[in-house]
Amino acid sequence: MRNCFVLVVTLALTACGGGGGSGSSSSGGSNNPPTPPPVNRGFTASVTSISRAASVAGDEPFDGTIQITITDSSLDQFGFRATYTRNGIAYATRTDHSLTSIDIFIGFTAPPNIAPGTYNDTVRLGFCADAGCTAFKENALDIPVSYTVTVGTLPTVSLATNTVSLSRLPWDIFTPDNVRVPVTVSPHTRYFLIVTTTQTSNGISSVTYSQDVNDLGNIVIGFKPSTQLSPGVYTDTINVSACIEQNCQYPLAVSPSVITVTYNVTNTMPGAQGYSVRRSAQPVADIAWSEARHTLYAAIPTQAANYQDSVVEIDPVTEAVSNAVAAGFNPSLLALSDDESALYVSQSRGDSIRRFTTAPLTPDVLISLGNHSWPPGTEPMFAADMQVAPAQPHVLAVRRNTMLNGNVSGAGIVLFDDAVQRPDAAQISVFSDWGNVAWNPGGTLIYTNQAVLSVTPTGLTFLSNLQGSQGRLQFINGLLYSDDAHIVDPAAPQSYVWYDTQGQSRAATIDIAKNRAYFATQYLGGETIAYIEVFNFATREFVGRALLPGVASGVRPTRLVRYGTDGVALVNSANELYLIQGSLIQ
Repeated sequence: MRNCFVLVVTLALTACGGGGGSGSSSSGGSNNPPTPPPVNRGFTASVTSISRAASVAGDEPFDGTIQITITDSSLDQFGFRATYTRNGIAYATRTDHSLTSIDIFIGFTAPPNIAPGTYNDTVRLGFCADAGCTAFKENALDIPVSYTVTVGTLPTVSLATNTVSLSRLPWDIFTPDNVRVPVTVSPHTRYFLIVTTTQTSNGISSVTYSQDVNDLGNIVIGFKPSTQLSPGVYTDTINVSACIEQNCQYPLAVSPSVITVTYNVTNTMPGAQGYSVRRSAQPVADIAWSEARHTLYAAIPTQAANYQDSVVEIDPVTEAVSNAVAAGFNPSLLALSDDESALYVSQSRGDSIRRFTTAPLTPDVLISLGNHSWPPGTEPMFAADMQVAPAQPHVLAVRRNTMLNGNVSGAGIVLFDDAVQRPDAAQISVFSDWGNVAWNPGGTLIYTNQAVLSVTPTGLTFLSNLQGSQGRLQFINGLLYSDDAHIVDPAAPQSYVWYDTQGQSRAATIDIAKNRAYFATQYLGGETIAYIEVFNFATREFVGRALLPGVASGVRPTRLVRYGTDGVALVNSANELYLIQGSLIQ
């Protein structure tokens, strides 16, 4: 097969000799024949032959260039022509630098795409004999081309690992990130590696190979969302083969050649920040942790199938329910004294609070909140928040609410000694109050979401304003910590700092001994996605987070408490109890 390259040159140039070499006449009666005169082809070539050797495995060049100089333009009537055979030659290109300077670039077939052996070709160069350049003039020049291909030492392919493990929670709606297994080739080859895989697809969704411009390769493993799978362990195998050309005539050794992928859909996440999440089958309205008894006190709402309208003890490890005691209609809010001797239980929108002594739970006194004074005086007041005074288990601070025209309205903060209310209530107006409550350690002040109140023998009086916060409060080491992750310093009431939670914090708890702050958060615009976010208490640096099962729109975290050595318990407004335990919580 022959290809032609034609250049038509119209400018007449002075011809120079060239071609077959020169000789000298012999003296004396020598029998040597006379040397023929040099051939005037009208051009010269930079080489008289081309020889190349390349291997499948190597980086040797497999190309060549013939530089043509036209020396006699009188012979160049119809242009310049080049043809070549295609045994080892793959292609040829022509570059015209000037009317008298031409480069012919010869490209050989890549070694992986041709069988080992020696391939001989001929490149013929010369002027065109006719206007159509269908033939050469006399004195064309043939340049022999030899191309030898060997296999050489093929590279080996190494995978960084032969195992991939992944754990996801059953309710995680996000598709897992792809896992990349680095691939290295030794020794380096100039060829783009062809990697093919076959795999099962129990938990795997895709397997691809990518290689960047720096020849860094990765096997990229994609996974199915865990929400498409039932809880369990899904095992897949990926068989890997590699070549340096598409037809794979030269397969490469791959080590390891099989990747085992284990995909565990489970409610337990492994690792240094691992955790497990359990949802209790028992509906719960509120909880309090007893360190002395290692139990969760829980208020069981009216709609529960079991233990309704009672207070129970729940073992957070076994989830066993015990010691149920009747607590009145629809108990909803708990407050445990710091010495754990008294447990206060309020009704949901009911006007009474029951106090129980503990160990075992025994009814003690009944506190009546009464009706609101606003005419006609028939709307009951109920507890929105309550805290027991430090070291005074018989003194209780209660934030009261009532209903006004179908809306919840504030009804002031009051103090009770046993069942007796102190007369002075703290409120902004008839239907507005200062928010939730937290005692100072001495029991002389109460901090709220908006103000500092002074505790007196007759009740509460306003002392000063505070920077606003939301949710329940904890007063620790002179600072006020709120459910919305804010920290208010009563000494500088117009400023505050906060923990930088990823979602909106709805409930919080703090463990001073472990230097940890925990927040139950929801994402704005995606409030069905909830987390427990963990921070270093002192530095406010983020530690990690636990993903919780999705909840119905409008459901909010309402209480978060620490329990045991490595657990937090969460209750939400749908009366669901979640138990989160593991090294993340420690």
